[in-house]
Amino acid sequence: MYRIILSILFLTCITLPTNGQSMSYAEIDSISYHQYLIGDWDALLKTVRLAEAKHSTYPNLLLRGGYAAMMKNNHSLSLKYYQNVLQLNSYNEAALYFAAYNNIQLSRYDAAVYHAKKLSIDNRNKL
Repeated sequence: MYRIILSILFLTCITLPTNGQSMSYAEIDSISYHQYLIGDWDALLKTVRLAEAKHSTYPNLLLRGGYAAMMKNNHSLSLKYYQNVLQLNSYNEAALYFAAYNNIQLSRYDAAVYHAKKLSIDNRNKL
């Protein structure tokens, strides 16, 4: 465990820009995917906010950010990220599913039904 923490800290220190230069897609993707895999939700949300500030977001990053926010029980933020994905692709199954789920958690049942109607039958049944 100690090694993992040190390697994450080392990787973060080396790859995060400190002089205002923007990170590449590959760097953001690699860091955010690693944070997603180990469940470091706080760091992942920080990475997403950094990418947003640099206008370097993309659907997979927003999906990861939405999931991280949901795991932190911040359903409003999670919904924001999933809605951003849906603006890019209104039929993204993962974004539709979790947008409906977050709306249910926020007691917004009409919005949940709106998103659920676009889901495949299997995913609608799971929801």
